[in-house]
Amino acid sequence: MGWFSILKIGNTYPSPKYTTFMVHDNVWDSANMVNNVGGIRELEMSLGRELTEKDFTDAPVNWSDSFWNENRAKNAPFDITPDEINADSDSIKRKKEILGEEGRKKLARSYLNSDRPNKYPDRIKEAERILGVA
Repeated sequence: MGWFSILKIGNTYPSPKYTTFMVHDNVWDSANMVNNVGGIRELEMSLGRELTEKDFTDAPVNWSDSFWNENRAKNAPFDITPDEINADSDSIKRKKEILGEEGRKKLARSYLNSDRPNKYPDRIKEAERILGVA
């Protein structure tokens, strides 16, 4: 992950105020997102099309339970409004709609098969669990 990729998720990671997701650089660049921040619906509006499974990278933010759970907002800081939590939940639902359980499994499998040097043992175990390999 390059420094620009980190900037793309920097303002949203890991906050219950926003849904964290990661798309390929060419998808993000095509959208010309202002301030490099926005939800899935905003990205789709900027692109002028709906996202597809192929737009997402195999980064854990796209398949890990930590970022797949709509209830994570229950631990939100006191300054998060219900509207912001609901908006987040809508974006998580959209991510699930685009990827589906099979897409989630494909991304987890891709993560396991990648040769990236920074694979974390807990993420490896989680990917194996999602795939039913553990």
